[in-house]
Amino acid sequence: MTLRVSFHTYPSFWPFPVSWKRWSKLTYKYEYGHALRAGMERHGVQTSKAEKNEIPNSDIAVVWSWKQHRLIEGMLSTGRHVLVMERGFLPNRRDWCSLALDGFNGRGRFAPPGDDGDRWEKNFAHLLKPWKQTEGEYVLLLGKGENDVSLHGANFRAWANAQTELLLSAGHRVVYRPHPDRPTTCPPGAELSTGSLQSDLSRASFVVSFNSSTDVEAILSGAPAVITDVGSLAYPVASHSLSEPISRPDRSDWCNEMAWRQWTLAELRNGYAWDHLRQLLS
Repeated sequence: MTLRVSFHTYPSFWPFPVSWKRWSKLTYKYEYGHALRAGMERHGVQTSKAEKNEIPNSDIAVVWSWKQHRLIEGMLSTGRHVLVMERGFLPNRRDWCSLALDGFNGRGRFAPPGDDGDRWEKNFAHLLKPWKQTEGEYVLLLGKGENDVSLHGANFRAWANAQTELLLSAGHRVVYRPHPDRPTTCPPGAELSTGSLQSDLSRASFVVSFNSSTDVEAILSGAPAVITDVGSLAYPVASHSLSEPISRPDRSDWCNEMAWRQWTLAELRNGYAWDHLRQLLS
């Protein structure tokens, strides 16, 4: 039976006008979604364009991010699949596209690595720095937007305040780095970051995060992390509570897995990405 896939990734350009930033974001999603569609068709998949939040008559619905909740619930509740497209997890994120099945970021399913590290070595090995072993100047607390979809309904402000209180009571200085696009209030007792991410990470003893794309950059930079939510892609190589010892595990397997979780535009278009991912449907 031919696999049917509906694409809910085509942006709406109305109402006009849209800002250049918004236009750039829409065209990026269109380009990567269209490339994946072409790659699937190379493998004989029947594809169609569909409206956003419309529950389709297809086996798989392709979406960007985790925002089309009516569609997502309609697909998963009937035993069908949702393929989630998002920017890559490893820098430069705009040059890559991640594909997760039936979940967002760390809650999604990914096909196992296709080699023993060659893809990592070729594309990303230069990003990995040794673990920091010395004490820094402070603990870096990473911010999120209060309505970020990756929170899955959690109260971020309450979480951030609680983590800050615990850190301060343990004698740590706390620096809060807000989300660059959706800043939230600095928790009481913490200092607001005014530096670059690289500077903040280099001076931190460790990082504390609910879940964030910055978690990956922190782990790559060698900064240990306490990450409390499984939705983070760096969750497997971090501690999960301030009551746990700081962890500096071997990152080899994690790096290899991360290299097989994002794809170039060419790999989407020529069907290579889909050929790897479709083993999850076996």
